[in-house]
Amino acid sequence: MSARAYATVILVGCGSLFAQTFSQDSASTTPRLYFPAPLGLWQWQNSVGLAVATLPKDIVEEELNQSPALDVHSRLGFPVGLSLDARLLIQVLTNHISVGAKWSHTYGRFAFSVGDDIAWWFGFLTVEGFDNSANGWLNYPNISVGYDVGKFRLALKAEALLVLSFSSYAGENVIASDRNSFGGVSVAFAIEQPFWKSTHVTLGLKTSYLRFFYQSWFTYETFNRFLFIPELFVGFLL
Repeated sequence: MSARAYATVILVGCGSLFAQTFSQDSASTTPRLYFPAPLGLWQWQNSVGLAVATLPKDIVEEELNQSPALDVHSRLGFPVGLSLDARLLIQVLTNHISVGAKWSHTYGRFAFSVGDDIAWWFGFLTVEGFDNSANGWLNYPNISVGYDVGKFRLALKAEALLVLSFSSYAGENVIASDRNSFGGVSVAFAIEQPFWKSTHVTLGLKTSYLRFFYQSWFTYETFNRFLFIPELFVGFLL
């Protein structure tokens, strides 16, 4: 067989493989964000909900230790199991915007993914004579596994937190900063299931063991210690 014939066979085989992959991915229209199965080509999933993290009472007053954040989450499918993941968390004092990519694969009812997210956050406190603000860049390498039970899907996601940069200000004066440090680890468990008619809902619990948590920037924690931070989240898949 000539080299040209070999090349033709390889191209046809690859084309058939990609076509099967796209067909299998796009055949599943079940809404999913945390469940790490691939999305179909250009399949777009969105959710809107709330996330509530509980800050330790020894570093923040009780009135501020459970501030809910509006949670807007979106995921867009690309070829060969790739997808783009974006999330926006809007709170009174702090806002967090992340964008990342992940590669997903399924094996029977199981699914897994590996990914990496880059986030920028900023906060401000301008009440009762305070003129404080802070911002920074974060990196979240992550891995997820999931199991499709049928009527609902289970997902477990583990991620590390890398603090790329952090600065806090009093007026225009820098009062604290950090760069290129390890912030901690987090594990999240989520259930995605039907809610009402064609609407699906995500219910989740995230537990973090962090030396740096962006939502607590205004406490000006002076101890270099790791803190346990639980977080509940719910999202309605649109």
